[in-house]
Amino acid sequence: MMIPHASVANIIQTLLRGETPTWPSRCDDAFIRRFEETAARHGVRTLLGHILAGHPGNGSTPDALVESLTRSLRLEAMLELCRKAEIMHIVDLLAGKGVQSVLLKGTPLAYLYYDQPFLRSRGDTDLFIRAADREAVDALFRRCGYQRPNAVSGEWVSRQTTYFRFDRMRVPHTFDVHWAINNSPIFSPVLTFDDCDEAAITVPALGGNARTLRPDHALTLACMHRAGHMRAPYWVDGVAFTEGNRLIWLYDIHLLLEEMSRNELDAFARFTQRKRLKAICRDALTVTQECFGTPIPRNLLDRLEPDEAPEPSACYLHSGGTGILAAEFRAIPGARSKLRFMRELTLPPPRYLLRKYDKSHAAWLPLLYCRRGAEGLGKVVSRVLSGRRAQI
Repeated sequence: MMIPHASVANIIQTLLRGETPTWPSRCDDAFIRRFEETAARHGVRTLLGHILAGHPGNGSTPDALVESLTRSLRLEAMLELCRKAEIMHIVDLLAGKGVQSVLLKGTPLAYLYYDQPFLRSRGDTDLFIRAADREAVDALFRRCGYQRPNAVSGEWVSRQTTYFRFDRMRVPHTFDVHWAINNSPIFSPVLTFDDCDEAAITVPALGGNARTLRPDHALTLACMHRAGHMRAPYWVDGVAFTEGNRLIWLYDIHLLLEEMSRNELDAFARFTQRKRLKAICRDALTVTQECFGTPIPRNLLDRLEPDEAPEPSACYLHSGGTGILAAEFRAIPGARSKLRFMRELTLPPPRYLLRKYDKSHAAWLPLLYCRRGAEGLGKVVSRVLSGRRAQI
């Protein structure tokens, strides 16, 4: 009998709440496989291994599952030592070149809020830099043996670059370097680099040059990131998923809320009110509370109650693909920038297309642009249909 996905997700959420779940009477190989696949998709496989290793439950927990997750836990603990050394090395090199950087999302959260950093699964390390430092940062990563994948670039469509390499132990290292807090024209003005740089706090475990967002900014970014993925895909082992309620992102929010002081929560409320992000933040906090029983002051949720005038960022909660694209287009300042956005969206650089479709001669470009246009139209139609299904 195939175990319903919802049953597996409920067991995972129960474990993450620190409670003892009711396991199926027959935990066969199919169930264990589904459990591990779901845990990996939600980014909580290592975290669950830690929970089950310390609290195996009432004897009904499948031994094979505990053994598998425990092996993954030990592997991640060893890999984290390599990742930590590389992160410290890169951050120190940047500081030595006079480049200020701020760590974002998973890595600093792992070292500041989780019991052990390897419990916060992540595929890369996010770094925020000034746009003016892009060339210096690119040169530094290349000198360190990093490569860049073939990706769309531009002033508006993508304001980040990925760098990756394997070290001598064949451990992969990936950095996402951002010069905007988010690619979305709606979210990118919320926190500039100067905002983050001025208010940054240290991450002592990663050395004297490692800094990250202060708690109210970190919580705001976590809510924005979750909202952005309500429609945009994320990737796990080469497979795309579209799901804003990924459990590891909600667990980040849960831990932040548990650790933040009353003054920090007040700063978060005032900041989201000023930046018109109340709807997406209230939604993120409410879902987190439903998943993990997170204690949230009632007055905080009241302060995040959306106004009658709709916030531009709320489109990520309610709109389909075309609605979000229209909202992002409206958020871009000035006619010239709007035209540039459309050009970057529809006409990426020839070099990118030739590499994407594995062609070497420019004569292929007219056909490649037509192919990309057809694929893009297909994605728009898919998003529109997805948005309609979500509203039914």
